[in-house]
Amino acid sequence: MKLAVFIDADNISAKYADEIMSVVEKYGDPITRRAYGSPSVFTGADSWKDAVRQYAIDARMPVNNVDRKNIADFVLLINAMDCLHSGHYDGFVIVSSDSDFTSLAIRMREEGKAVYGIGDNRVCQSFKAACTQFVELETKASAAPMTVAAKPSTAKQSTTPSASKPDTPKPTKPKASVNQKANPLYAGKDSAEFFAIATNLRLSKATTLTKLKSVMKNQKRTGEEAEQIIHEMQRLGIVVIDAQHKLAWCNDEKLKTLMQQHTQA
Repeated sequence: MKLAVFIDADNISAKYADEIMSVVEKYGDPITRRAYGSPSVFTGADSWKDAVRQYAIDARMPVNNVDRKNIADFVLLINAMDCLHSGHYDGFVIVSSDSDFTSLAIRMREEGKAVYGIGDNRVCQSFKAACTQFVELETKASAAPMTVAAKPSTAKQSTTPSASKPDTPKPTKPKASVNQKANPLYAGKDSAEFFAIATNLRLSKATTLTKLKSVMKNQKRTGEEAEQIIHEMQRLGIVVIDAQHKLAWCNDEKLKTLMQQHTQA
């Protein structure tokens, strides 16, 4: 079985690399191996640097358009859909404990592909159920999250009491209003976040407006937020809603083109 392996390196620790690849090789031949994450997860002693060299994994480090958003998951999703429609693969492996990949797994299985999930004990039941089979990584004592201890102060502490100085308030920047933060192009969200949401909604294959709103309600989105997202998807041509509230989604090629146009730095 020819497999494409997609690793969410921001979500899964490199300490599991040997176990992950051992599991993958039991399912088939991983002819495509990619790991996605911020540059920091591919540098340093405990990073994915050694693993990508040892297992010939293609490390992909997309640069965020905005500081607050991790675009790696978004790029992983696009690449996975490209591989799905290439017809070169019999199955896919998604290495992550992120529930955001649930819809991707469902879509791949609808296309008749085997989907194998690999993650740790943080994974949600919905992602596990969406996969053909899910393997939970062994939790080892050394797998606990690394914490950096505060360095002890080398300065000698005075034994004589001193008058405490009142704290000087630090200047704070005025918070931007909702209208200042919101980008009307993308329903108040940056482009990467908006298109990740739109892609997942499209993967749900909702056929009516009622079903689409139900999907968004299950995602814990407010009614106002749902309306804004639907409006933007209509405006960009991602979805068309007719007079009977039936939905017609754009094809993969158009969605990919829209993503590239609106997520450029």
